[in-house]
Amino acid sequence: MMFIIGIFLLGPIVLKKSNRRRIPRKPWITSAILRSIHRKEKLHKKYVSNPTNANKQAHVSYRNKLTTLIRISKRHYYAEKLEESKFNSKQTWNVLNDILGRQRGPKHLPSFFFLAQWFSHF
Repeated sequence: MMFIIGIFLLGPIVLKKSNRRRIPRKPWITSAILRSIHRKEKLHKKYVSNPTNANKQAHVSYRNKLTTLIRISKRHYYAEKLEESKFNSKQTWNVLNDILGRQRGPKHLPSFFFLAQWFSHF
């Protein structure tokens, strides 16, 4: 019972809808690649609604070419970033950490920490 009360103290649960167009895209995704992504989605919808071998082949081959193109674009983007920062070691490490997916900054404690503190008062 106390757990339920603690959850309601955190505030109401709100579900938000996200619009694909408002999601910030990655810097290596160009407008041409974005158009290709939309075309791939249309081919997928066409294949799902009418699953023929021709539709499957069209979707799979387009998907594979697009994946290759995105990988090449990402590789080119990071190669340029590393070339720009080759004389600045701090900037180089920032690019490398971005490539590796490492995040800088303070570690945030989960919201369960607040609940644990709240329950410790009882």
